[in-house]
Amino acid sequence: MKKVMIALLSLAVVFSFAACSNENDTAVSGGLADSVYSESTVVRVAGEKISASDFEFKGLDTFKNPVALNSSDVVLVEGNTVVDSITAATTETEKAGTQTISVKTAWGATGTVTVTVLPVTKFEVSGTNAVKEYKAVVGDAATVAKEFKKIDPAGMTFKATYIDEDGNTQTKEVSPDLVKLELSQWTAGNDVKVKASYAGKDEDEAWSVKVVENKVVSLEAEVAAGYELIADNTSTLDTDKFVVYGTYENGQRAKVDAAVLKYSTATEGAAADKAYDVATSIKFASTVTEGAKTVYVEYQGSLAADGNRYTNADVQVKKDYLKGLNVAVAAYTLAADYNFAPTEQDGDGYPTDKITVKAVYAGKTAPITLTAVDEWTISPLSKDGLKTGDQVAFTITPVEGEGKRGAGLAPVTFQLEVGKETTATFGEKDNTI
Repeated sequence: MKKVMIALLSLAVVFSFAACSNENDTAVSGGLADSVYSESTVVRVAGEKISASDFEFKGLDTFKNPVALNSSDVVLVEGNTVVDSITAATTETEKAGTQTISVKTAWGATGTVTVTVLPVTKFEVSGTNAVKEYKAVVGDAATVAKEFKKIDPAGMTFKATYIDEDGNTQTKEVSPDLVKLELSQWTAGNDVKVKASYAGKDEDEAWSVKVVENKVVSLEAEVAAGYELIADNTSTLDTDKFVVYGTYENGQRAKVDAAVLKYSTATEGAAADKAYDVATSIKFASTVTEGAKTVYVEYQGSLAADGNRYTNADVQVKKDYLKGLNVAVAAYTLAADYNFAPTEQDGDGYPTDKITVKAVYAGKTAPITLTAVDEWTISPLSKDGLKTGDQVAFTITPVEGEGKRGAGLAPVTFQLEVGKETTATFGEKDNTI
């Protein structure tokens, strides 16, 4: 009996220790955090930045037991994106607000923290030593990178008046990094007012600056891969494929409008001594020797001090050559019992009055109309079991062999619908002069 009593007493002691352990909420679990929170009191003036390092994070496991947590494992989340910092939101005037921020860990633990945000009642800009001149941007200002539209806050002071937690009015200097500065326009011209914004407060005319012309420092010509200038006496330089880029005083690199450029193929003399003309003057006769030809460029616009208005690039010049087939179908209705096979009686069964095949040149030389059967064939010649509405895929194939004018060109495949009148063009563009 004594042994039984001792055993029962031992079990009671074990259970009492277990109960104490469960009730002790200061014990730290050895598992991973399932949720994150913070007891830190963080106060920010509206417009200031909030970062993860502002908080002392704690964790709970799935049983709500405290978990050891390294604060460096916790990041801020805005929407579904991890961010380095979040801006303290604008609050109701003269009343502190509470901002809730989402946080998470790399292993998926989540939570929220709160920040007390003090309201800004006034934003002021002062100073007389601001940078007063900026270079106009090249192209559409709305699409130009922000780095070329930066306003330098040097020489200016920014101050915010806010209400502290005790309801008292306070003033503090605002870091320029927290102020948004912008211009209403970036084209060269008259003075422009700088707009300064902070915590929902705007100074539309913080100070004036002058936007001046952004001049070219250097040029660079780029030729599209595979571009050929055809020597056919009429084809001219394609400025969408022979493109000139300018590097400007503000560091921006942008395409230069061909209207302010002139070109030359003169091989003698320095760049400045050549005779330049518009792009349409750059063309080659069919007698020219094929190969790389240098096209020189002169910029006609304003140049920066010590800038260079000249550049050049090589263009591959090639005599005109057959490039592909052009198949034109004119008001043709495909019958269900069509038969294109030539017969001994009428020789040519092809609908040549409705289907025309031409070999098209790469340049502006007039296309060649090919002769059916002798220079092109069509397949299938016939097909059984067709009904109105059926689609039939036809292939026009140039005849190979010496003297065949379409030899070497790729076939063209197209579709016709039984019973439907069709007028359409397939294959290479017919570039008849």
